[in-house]
Amino acid sequence: MLKTWEGFSKWARFCFVSSFIAFLAGITWLIYDYIVEELTIWSPARSFIILGIVLLLIAIKEMGTNKANEKITLENIEKKLSEMGFDKDFVTELVSILDVRMKRDGIQEFQKWFRKLNYRLPEDFHDQALAHKIYKNHLQTIEAEVTKLEKETHLSWEEQTRDLQGFDAQTRKVQLVIRHRLSDIALDLTD
Repeated sequence: MLKTWEGFSKWARFCFVSSFIAFLAGITWLIYDYIVEELTIWSPARSFIILGIVLLLIAIKEMGTNKANEKITLENIEKKLSEMGFDKDFVTELVSILDVRMKRDGIQEFQKWFRKLNYRLPEDFHDQALAHKIYKNHLQTIEAEVTKLEKETHLSWEEQTRDLQGFDAQTRKVQLVIRHRLSDIALDLTD
C-alpha cells in the first residue's frame, strides 16, 4: 500500500529530507576535494555520505509498512468493540474520541500510540466529566463489563483500579472498562 507524504511520521519525513541534504553536502565536498586534488580517504565528504546513508535507512525503516500497525484502524477498533458485545451508541462514543486523537496526531502516530496502550488508561479518558457522561449514558453496559472483568481476572473492580485513586467509583469503573477493552483490542490487532 502506497502512502502519501502526510501518512509518514514527522521523524520519518525529517530523516528522509535530512538524508538528501547530507548526501548533497557529501557529494559537493567530494567534488570540491577532487577539483582541488585533496581527495583523501578521511575526507569530510565521507562522513556526510555515511550520515546520508544512515538517515535514509532510518527513514526507510520508519516509512516501511508496519503490518502490525496497519490493522489498527478506527473501523477495526469499532468492529472489535461490536464483537465484544458493546452497543452501537457506546462504540460510536468511544470511536469518536479516538477519531479526534487520530486527526490530531496523524494515522501513524495514532497506530503507534494505540499499539503501546498495554493496559494503561488512554489520556483522552482521564477527564472525570467525560467518564461521568459515559457512565450515565451507558450505565448497564459499564456495570455488565465490570462484572465480566471481575470474573475474568478474579479481582474486584476496586483492586483493578487501585492505580486510579483520586477518582470516584463511577469514573474508575468507566476507566477500567475502557483501558482493559482497548488494550485487549490492541493486542488482538497486533498479533
